Amino acid sequence: MKKWWLLLLLVIATGCAAGEAAGPAEIDPSVDSCALCHMGIQQVEAASQVIMDDGTPEKFDDIGCMLTYMKENETNQAFVQDYHTQKWVDFEEAYIVHEPRMETPMNYGFIAFQKKVDAEEFVAVNGGEVYEGMEVMNAELQRGNMQH
Repeated sequence: MKKWWLLLLLVIATGCAAGEAAGPAEIDPSVDSCALCHMGIQQVEAASQVIMDDGTPEKFDDIGCMLTYMKENETNQAFVQDYHTQKWVDFEEAYIVHEPRMETPMNYGFIAFQKKVDAEEFVAVNGGEVYEGMEVMNAELQRGNMQH
């Protein structure tokens, strides 16, 4: 009888865990490519990703590619790389800098920071505009000159 209760508790716990949001997936530059532009993800520090409702990650080589994708698709969660630490940051909690002259993989000119002070310091030196999380969805998504 105790085994059945234990099994029941295990099934319930597994079901509850299945509903939790997944964390960011690791980027493998030798395999991964951008879900939007299909370019290989070579600059991991510029990568971003969304997690779909079924837990599948969609990876991007540039935050601008991710933003374009998010405007057209329902997503569960999104992550960006902190420009200084290269650690994953929840997109909604990140501070996104947009400086169109900045070179990013697809030349959208977006970089992310976990801390607002880091974003503001970057802008003070390099120019640009700071957005808090989802505010950046209102930014103009225009690619700069590509030189591939």
